Amino acid sequence: DIQYRLEALKKLNVSMDDDGASETVTVRGCSGKFDSPGEELYLGNAGTAMRPLTAAVAAAGRGTFVMDGNPRMRERPIQDLVDGLVQLGVDAKCTLGTGCPPVNLEAKGIPAGTVEISGSASSQFLTALLMAAPLCEGEGIRIKIKDELVSLPYVKM
Repeated sequence: DIQYRLEALKKLNVSMDDDGASETVTVRGCSGKFDSPGEELYLGNAGTAMRPLTAAVAAAGRGTFVMDGNPRMRERPIQDLVDGLVQLGVDAKCTLGTGCPPVNLEAKGIPAGTVEISGSASSQFLTALLMAAPLCEGEGIRIKIKDELVSLPYVKM
């Protein structure tokens, strides 16, 4: 998962020091904007990279991005997150119509607003929105969970 995430960050032109030999990578901030006009980001089967990075690219990216993965990733749901981003005004779509990657994003930032998402499938959708929230424009976002939050211990962390 980490290798896919690091490769995606490199494609987003995020500056980092990674000699490949040690277990330490230093990632430098990008001042809230990815310096990439758009990119296809391949994340293998790394759901913990796909979901948060999809929201982060919507918030900090500018341009056309495709978030994709291997055949197994294309079976893993992300529609709840995409629906939440769309509620906030993001132009996002699961291109195969399955509710799974690939996800096409026309990234222009995430405007302030309210989003209502399901908590019944995965806490990763909520986590992704929470991680992207500081990058939002304006007064930020308000997140409402519309049903049971199944992964409450992860959210409490």
